[in-house]
Amino acid sequence: MHIPVYTTAGTDEKCRWCESLGATKAINYKTQDFETELKNVGIDLVLDMTGGDYTIKTSDSCAWTAAWFISAACAAKTHRSISARSWKND
Repeated sequence: MHIPVYTTAGTDEKCRWCESLGATKAINYKTQDFETELKNVGIDLVLDMTGGDYTIKTSDSCAWTAAWFISAACAAKTHRSISARSWKND
């Protein structure tokens, strides 16, 4: 069984390393907009190591039944609430 894994990293080298470990796609969050890249993927599990604005951006990529593990909660620069209505309903 193949489970697709998507990840973000801050350099192209780290992205290549993640993909060498088996990630389906690694996105450089400094040069690419991961929200756009993952918009129609329907992520089922999120390991959020940053929090803040990244949590808000990640929510738009999640499937309706997504599980979320947040290990950090940095202050968000924006004040947009996360609405489950915007998630994919798989």
